[in-house]
Amino acid sequence: MIAKLLATALLCGVAFAALAEGKTLGGEVFFDENVTLPEGATASIQLIDVSEADAPAEIIAEQTIAPAQTLPLVYELSFDDNDLDERHSYALTARISQRGKLLYINDVRHVVDPKGGTKNLAIRVIRVEK
Repeated sequence: MIAKLLATALLCGVAFAALAEGKTLGGEVFFDENVTLPEGATASIQLIDVSEADAPAEIIAEQTIAPAQTLPLVYELSFDDNDLDERHSYALTARISQRGKLLYINDVRHVVDPKGGTKNLAIRVIRVEK
């Protein structure tokens, strides 16, 4: 009986794993001109759930590029399709910092449909004033 339950649980786990589909979103983070970033710069690109206006965005996927040397930067975010809710809205964000100081950030919401997955999503960043 226990062996039968374990076998059923194992088969269900395999079935659920088969339903999960790995997705990727990718592209580049760019500035209006090619830029050499300062030594120690780090870039963070995130796919976030922006459905709740009065709550912090939930991070679905993130890539950190360190050291980030030049703009444009190529990124690729991998995530599980099961982490998405078709009723929710999703966006991409990009931040470039150096030793905790923000240097560049996107100032326009980059809304995406992550279920579609794509490799050509450009995120424009602006320089943060000193």
